[in-house]
Amino acid sequence: MATKTVISKYTGLEAVDGVIEFPQDKTLYVEQFTDNPPLKPVEVFKPKTLSEVFDHYRPEKKGVKMTTQDGQTVKENFKFTSVNDFDDKNLIEQSNYLKSQQEAVDAYKNIEQQLMKNKILKRAIADDETRQNLVSALQALLAELQQAEKHNHGRNKNATSSPRSTKQWRSRRIGRCTSVSKSGWPTQGKH
Repeated sequence: MATKTVISKYTGLEAVDGVIEFPQDKTLYVEQFTDNPPLKPVEVFKPKTLSEVFDHYRPEKKGVKMTTQDGQTVKENFKFTSVNDFDDKNLIEQSNYLKSQQEAVDAYKNIEQQLMKNKILKRAIADDETRQNLVSALQALLAELQQAEKHNHGRNKNATSSPRSTKQWRSRRIGRCTSVSKSGWPTQGKH
């Protein structure tokens, strides 16, 4: 047996003792959707559709505070033109911060899927020695990329690297791998 939601503190004419029954197949949103209250009483607005309500009131929320991983506060503004604007996807589309967070989540999910599917990588991670060799190789690659970024920081941003410099980088990179482990992963040599 379905129960009915009862709303109290209703002062309308249809209420008996301040209580009305609310049908179960309806949704009631109770929230202040605008930051500013009306300055003076206005004529009663009698909408026929939900889109008329959004067109008339144009709800928006300004200065929604979000905290980044660094502890900084980011403020975003949200506008609502339909009930769909309350969905996660539409809220993310309105916020640069939420977009960047969603992109990071998607990237992590992609990496997780790649790790789950890559059998060779699973074997490399399972063995302590090969896992350490892989971590060392990735750290060396990261350090080299950071060094290259610092080196290229002062150069013209429109300039592109030549094929010769790319080939030289590859040959230097391959030359640093002095041996290959049992699983086929290169081990880092000292130069």
